Amino acid sequence: MGNVSSNENATISPDEKLLQTPHTSWAIITLLIIICLTTILANFTVLASFILEPRLREPFSYLLLNLAVADMEIGLMGMSNLIVYTYFHYWPLGYRYCTVWMYFDWLGVDASLATLSVIAMDRLWAATLPLSYRRYNTTRKAQILIGLIWVVVHAGLLPGWIYDRLYHGSYYGTYDCYWDFNGPTVWAGPLYVVWLTQGLPFAIVLVCYAGTTITLQKLSRGRAHLEEPARAVQYVNSTAPVAERRWRKERQAFILLTLLVVALVLAWTPWFVYCALSTYRGLDNWLMFMVTYWIAYFQSTVNPFLFNICNPALRQTATRMLRGVWIGRSSAVVAPSSLQQGESAVTRRERGHG
Repeated sequence: MGNVSSNENATISPDEKLLQTPHTSWAIITLLIIICLTTILANFTVLASFILEPRLREPFSYLLLNLAVADMEIGLMGMSNLIVYTYFHYWPLGYRYCTVWMYFDWLGVDASLATLSVIAMDRLWAATLPLSYRRYNTTRKAQILIGLIWVVVHAGLLPGWIYDRLYHGSYYGTYDCYWDFNGPTVWAGPLYVVWLTQGLPFAIVLVCYAGTTITLQKLSRGRAHLEEPARAVQYVNSTAPVAERRWRKERQAFILLTLLVVALVLAWTPWFVYCALSTYRGLDNWLMFMVTYWIAYFQSTVNPFLFNICNPALRQTATRMLRGVWIGRSSAVVAPSSLQQGESAVTRRERGHG
């Protein structure tokens, strides 16, 4: 019997071994579903708030809008499908859908990181060249930057992805769904794309944040020295309130950038460590891959809440919308009844005089 069982184990194919893998516990899957739904709904709330509230449609806010689009796409395509993979420990939905899912998963993640890098560069520009920034910071500029983000992300992702799917697709098993770290060529492997479309934006964010911090510290010290003389002549300087509002808005944007950078470092450092170990140590660990990737995903869950913390107008709009008392809808519903009450009061007075 022992010989028979050993022979049976020897004839089990890799696909059959995957099918025999124990499933992930429902407690973990339930937590991941909650994270996925929270990501989708929170980012959708940001999108809806921008549509409903004209005050939010500033050039810088368009970048936040694009970040919410990318993060919501991560929730819709990336997280939802990775939950299936996490539960089964294999991919049950076929090779073609795997190809679609993985492309849009990488696309959303790369677009989110690219948008963060553009936000960091935007803040550095505003801090170091304020006059130039106020002159050229237009909605048109923001729209062009958003278009470039998606073009660059596609350009960095498509060539290697197409090559791998066309010439390396037979390498994968029936129940596999991943991009082989040891692909046929370096440029067509996921590690190249990781460092190009994820590692590079990560580095840009850190460098720009450091430059912005240093610049604002210098400006803050200079502002402190000039504060008392400015108060003495404030009554003849009508631009002082405008400058104060502008400075307050820049501080709010910097606080938001700080929170985004902290979340970025905490969420993405484990993933980059895993990729480095895979590159230089040949590490291939399914559990470590899943854990680090889910942690990286979590930034897309956190981002919309950071927007609300640092943007009072967005927070107020989102609160009204979630309570179902959006001011436009309320006025449309209440106004007719108010008019009817007013008309009835006038009618009663006229009858009284009559």
